[in-house]
Amino acid sequence: MSTVAIEIEDGLKNSAEEILNKLGLSLSEAFSLLLHQVTLRRSFPVELKVPDNFPVPCLDDLTDEEFDAMIQEAFDDIEAGRTYTIEEVRKFMEEQYAKF
Repeated sequence: MSTVAIEIEDGLKNSAEEILNKLGLSLSEAFSLLLHQVTLRRSFPVELKVPDNFPVPCLDDLTDEEFDAMIQEAFDDIEAGRTYTIEEVRKFMEEQYAKF
């Protein structure tokens, strides 16, 4: 047996542990299962990709003009009162991007 130390955000760890406990697994057992699957499949067992509807472009892919236009659009939205509370943003993000 080997001991592995990993860094995980507290909220993510707590959420995962809560779900895993309902499944009868510890975090250590789940991690071990993941590594077994990586070994058996010789690849990561879950497809990793950015959803097609993910609207945030990579800054490295933007021209200066595109970046400036995005910033201007944000200022225009603020000026026009098109703003959201943090609760509204969280709800939107969870609905759109937390679908597993």
